[in-house]
Amino acid sequence: DSNVGFAVAGPETVVYAAARDQRLQVWAIGAGGGEPRPLTSGTMHSFNPRASGGVVVFDREDATGVHIWRMAPDGSGLRQLTSGAGEQVADVSRNGRFAAFAPYDSPRTVSLLSVEDGTVSRITEEASGVLGFSPDSSRLMAGVLEADAQGLSRTVWKAFPVAGGSATATFRLPGPALDPTW
Repeated sequence: DSNVGFAVAGPETVVYAAARDQRLQVWAIGAGGGEPRPLTSGTMHSFNPRASGGVVVFDREDATGVHIWRMAPDGSGLRQLTSGAGEQVADVSRNGRFAAFAPYDSPRTVSLLSVEDGTVSRITEEASGVLGFSPDSSRLMAGVLEADAQGLSRTVWKAFPVAGGSATATFRLPGPALDPTW
């Protein structure tokens, strides 16, 4: 099995994407080992799993494009959440209630997706990246390009409340900073 990505779905389960029957599928394995079990199947590629709060969110490619899907860590409750021009999940809140994504037809937009009902709201339309959700799942950190004192475009990180509204914190990281995380 060639892992494409993995996520911890709960204290006892790890999910990951790997090839099966010439397609990428989402798999699960107990954190203590054991036999891997496929959670998805069929002719569609399923990849980029993100798991938290008792839910697995992943991307699935079919004839209409790439869309975001959800399921329980045991593979039950499989449901498509998005159906636009194409969407790819960037992060899932730690409580499993929200996913952040960028739609293909507006790649600098960061949107918030309710994993429960598929409701979408825009966070920002000028994004240069997504850092992820805060540990308490109340904010989403997104990068926005803004001119610095010399007129150069630099990323300013902004913490946007999941409940809506303006950014609650704004900062720039030092130039050599790499791979920021909450």
